[in-house]
Amino acid sequence: MQLGNGIYYSTIWFNKTCRDKQLTPNYINIKVIGNNRQRNNTIRTAVRYRLNQEIKFLYIKKQKLNELLYKHHLKCATTWHNPWLFIQNHIDGNLQLETEALYDNLNKKIDNLINKQLRKTGSQQPIQHQRFYQRTINLTNIRFTKEQTVLYYGLQYSLEKPLKTYWMNLITSGIINSVTKLHLVGYLY
Repeated sequence: MQLGNGIYYSTIWFNKTCRDKQLTPNYINIKVIGNNRQRNNTIRTAVRYRLNQEIKFLYIKKQKLNELLYKHHLKCATTWHNPWLFIQNHIDGNLQLETEALYDNLNKKIDNLINKQLRKTGSQQPIQHQRFYQRTINLTNIRFTKEQTVLYYGLQYSLEKPLKTYWMNLITSGIINSVTKLHLVGYLY
């Protein structure tokens, strides 16, 4: 039973380490169609959520096992008064050896995950930064700040009206038109 508790501790440690280092364990297999930034954000969020749920689940199982272990520990202590300390020390020694082997195995898994996922991201094409050429030439004495830099990017980056003022103007013009039509029809005096 104590070994089971050690397994839960080590599995929680493994999952927390993967979460902190932003690694995806092999047992988490999430697939999303596409290959863009939104897809990567979705996968990253889903993996983090899955790891958090797994950690919560393991904490619940560990708590139940701790309660059961505590009951058995009290029962054994009342049954074997003096020899229980020697038995417990022997169990703790064996348990320490087994958990060290378990943590060594998990460290190897983490190293493999780091190597595998770094290799996967390292093989991607380097990001090409788009180079913009001047599309406008200022022949006046007027100094532009933000507008000039936006104009360099081309028409797709052109300045637009803020949406809030656009919608407010649209709504108010619609209200004015409807009120004038109602007034012309004779509903309003």
